Amino acid sequence: MKKFSTRTIVIYALLTAMTMVATYAVKIPTVATEGYVNPGDAVLLFAGVAFGPFAGFLAGGVGSCLADLAAGYSHWIFPTFVIKGAEGFLAGLLFLAFRRMKLNKHMNAALSIVPPAFLMVLGYFIASTIMKGSAATALLSVPANCLQATFGVVLSFVLLFGLGKIKGFSSLVGKNYYFDYPGKGKKSASLLTETTENTRKDSDKKKESTDLAEKN
Repeated sequence: MKKFSTRTIVIYALLTAMTMVATYAVKIPTVATEGYVNPGDAVLLFAGVAFGPFAGFLAGGVGSCLADLAAGYSHWIFPTFVIKGAEGFLAGLLFLAFRRMKLNKHMNAALSIVPPAFLMVLGYFIASTIMKGSAATALLSVPANCLQATFGVVLSFVLLFGLGKIKGFSSLVGKNYYFDYPGKGKKSASLLTETTENTRKDSDKKKESTDLAEKN
């Protein structure tokens, strides 16, 4: 079993709660979807990119389900869990995959959040087709879901870029992927710290050797 630190558990819980609140508290009802457009996707995409696939899945799946339950859309809980959970998970998975290519982190983020957001549109189209028994009826929900996907992509990128500008934010949240991103030709904060520590140790060893030689 993977062990999670207290800080990690708290962050995952906060991201899940934030997804629930963003989905439930800020909503624009849409007739076509019999639901509502909301900024919840922005939070779960942010969670996946910044804290990894599991964080994205938890925030998206559980947070969005709780919002559906609170809003009276209990019949959508299972589809939402699968679709929104997959959306957050895929965002994190893509970011880690692209990270190995050493792309600029902003480009990486953009490439990682756009496909999952529009996968959500496809997911709800399929779910709506099954639940309503008509692809033509389900097709009416696509424009509103595309609007939500676009809104989620833009807002999640704003969150990533904005929080990344806050000095010390990376240290505050602990282990993450976006805010500690090494980037092309750059060292991450953790690697830089490790290098500095190793340099200091080597310097201390040389000093000890010099002192010992002088005594002899």
